[in-house]
Amino acid sequence: MLPFQSNVGRDTKKNFKTKTPGSGLSASHSQARGSSGLGITGAMTTALQSTDALFAELEHKLDPSNREIDAKFLRFQTAAGNFVAIRQEVKTLKKSVAQQLGVQDQELRGQNNQQAEELNELRRQLSEKES
Repeated sequence: MLPFQSNVGRDTKKNFKTKTPGSGLSASHSQARGSSGLGITGAMTTALQSTDALFAELEHKLDPSNREIDAKFLRFQTAAGNFVAIRQEVKTLKKSVAQQLGVQDQELRGQNNQQAEELNELRRQLSEKES
């Protein structure tokens, strides 16, 4: 059990009690005073709600079953990220291999053409010697 009491779901009570104005206060002053009381109550309610949310988040993080779920989620998220990175690396490698094969193909075609020209030249020279 956690060492603190959960505030999640707790009803916040608003205190709208107003003091009766003294004999020297005008009606407009008492209205302004009442409005500021509502503003303070609203601010306190907001502060309590944010505190409740922080405690709920802390409880969630401290609960062992949630830690296991968070760890699994992190592993799945990491695996998904790795999968995306691996796919991107495979695409990059495919492009690189295709480029290298294209360069090698051009070099081999150039060598083939050069050897064909040399062979034709040797055939021409041989035919000249035979005649």
